[in-house]
Amino acid sequence: MRYVWVGLLTVLLTVVVLLIAIIWHRWSIYLRLKERRLVLELRGFGFRRTLFDRDFSVPKPQKPKSKQNKPQKENRFSGRWKPDTKKIYDEEKGGYQSDGIRTVVGQYLELWEELRETFRALFDGMRYKIEICDTRLYLTFGTGNPAHTGMAYGAAWSAIGAVYPILCRYFRMEYPQVDMQADFNTKRFDAELESIIKIRPAHIIHAGFKECLRMAVTYLRNNKDKDKGSGEHVRKQTSH
Repeated sequence: MRYVWVGLLTVLLTVVVLLIAIIWHRWSIYLRLKERRLVLELRGFGFRRTLFDRDFSVPKPQKPKSKQNKPQKENRFSGRWKPDTKKIYDEEKGGYQSDGIRTVVGQYLELWEELRETFRALFDGMRYKIEICDTRLYLTFGTGNPAHTGMAYGAAWSAIGAVYPILCRYFRMEYPQVDMQADFNTKRFDAELESIIKIRPAHIIHAGFKECLRMAVTYLRNNKDKDKGSGEHVRKQTSH
């Protein structure tokens, strides 16, 4: 019987050690975007698994229509992104709009200011725990109009310079290798992005537990204040 308990204890300790090693190991997410195909791959301990693989140039297969015509919910991102892209490039107005990209960048910066508190609470426990390295961006584009292409080229560099400091507030990030070329003769858009994101699952678990605990304490405190206020109100009515 003693050997059975020793064997069970050995198995339990082995499982605990393996779980600690898996949780504390720094896993890597490989991101690759080329010709409108996005691939996300998880790697660690010699393990490789594709998390996401989608070719956006191929339309989604249409689902069979049900008998009941249910209203389709519009995606919030696509509903906002489509009109914003039209502000940047509108063929009806002559192509690239010089002030369009500045307006769109300003709108998204204002949106970031509104959501910054939410992201701060979410990433506060993860600050500088996520490492983004070996980021390479290859971009070649042209609007068909040399003047508009030149303005878009300068605006794109300005956008990269504005976004990078924001990301560095939360991630350990190396400055990306950017190779951007403007085609002043033809209308085209070719993009290729590669990056590696490294993170330990232990940091995610710790940040999630800390945030859940904070929300639970806030909820209990608010309910306690409400109950206390309602009790005082009942006592005042009774005394009167």
